[in-house]
Amino acid sequence: MTEGILAGFRLIEGSACSPPTATGEAYAAIESATGHDFETETGRYEGRDRIAAILRPWFAARTLAALRERFAGTGVSWGPYQTFHQLVDEDPRASLANPMFEPIDHPGVGLSEREIGGLHDRGVVAGPSAPT
Repeated sequence: MTEGILAGFRLIEGSACSPPTATGEAYAAIESATGHDFETETGRYEGRDRIAAILRPWFAARTLAALRERFAGTGVSWGPYQTFHQLVDEDPRASLANPMFEPIDHPGVGLSEREIGGLHDRGVVAGPSAPT
């Protein structure tokens, strides 16, 4: 099951979400039955539970990779719900595949065990607490 988050999407205006999810008719039926106008923030807020009921199974039936492919280039503002570990381990946007990230050598950052031992011996840093 994939959990996704859609942020500030427009259901009708620009048709950003409707075509990729094929839910335009369902949204229109909700508008007709309830009088909610999904062109407005108020209408989308008032219809949020019904919108979620339509989208929840749609998301659950797709993998994260399928969602990325489906929403690519559509203008839908979305993102996967994931833990930090999932972001780092599974999301190519947070990897070296993204040109924003590259390995950088930081000379002098980080200490070897020997250097830490020297600091301990000089009383600069404390060691592990002795058992009491």
